[in-house]
Amino acid sequence: MDDRRQKIFQIVVEEYIKSAEPISSNFINENYDFGVSPATIRAELALLEEDGYLAHPHTSSGRIPTEKGYRFFVDNLQKGDEVDKKDLEKEEILQKLKRNDELFDFLARSSHSLILSLLRKRIHESGLREILEEPEFNNQKGVVDLIGARDFLRENLEKMQENFKNRPQVLIGSEAEDLIKSKNFAIIAVKRGDIAVVFVGPIRMRYDKILSLLEKF
Repeated sequence: MDDRRQKIFQIVVEEYIKSAEPISSNFINENYDFGVSPATIRAELALLEEDGYLAHPHTSSGRIPTEKGYRFFVDNLQKGDEVDKKDLEKEEILQKLKRNDELFDFLARSSHSLILSLLRKRIHESGLREILEEPEFNNQKGVVDLIGARDFLRENLEKMQENFKNRPQVLIGSEAEDLIKSKNFAIIAVKRGDIAVVFVGPIRMRYDKILSLLEKF
């Protein structure tokens, strides 16, 4: 993928993660300056769709990332760019408090994710309210799927954490199906010392935000 196409792809992913709305060529033309014609942007989006990185919902003129697209995005993330100074200051305060529950509540609010953490066989849950505010869960099926994934993790986290690593593991859609019995979510799992942590979110997860936060954890 050449530089311009990759930049256009990155814009689609980042803007879609923020808005949950398909991203059109008109939006890119109006908000970003590539110095090329609108037709060129449309052609680049079409090629990204042809290569399987983007999809074109029937009800929209815009594009959304595919599972393959999200995997490419995560694998090429520039980590550390998404934590602003206020986040860092607050995070440092919480770490100094050495109160894991408060720290994970903060991480859940910052990432809009459901977080399950395991310490000495005790599971702490944060972020259910935050994740339910995401548009993927504004219907009964989305909520039922989420609660089912949450309950499965709570029942099996102690065994699962034996395979977690110090480096965050990112599983997207079908990659996470074996772990949480659903392909409708993304998860980020990590183990630091004697604490195991799982972030659960829609496939439109704030990957860059979470991975940046974990660099400081």
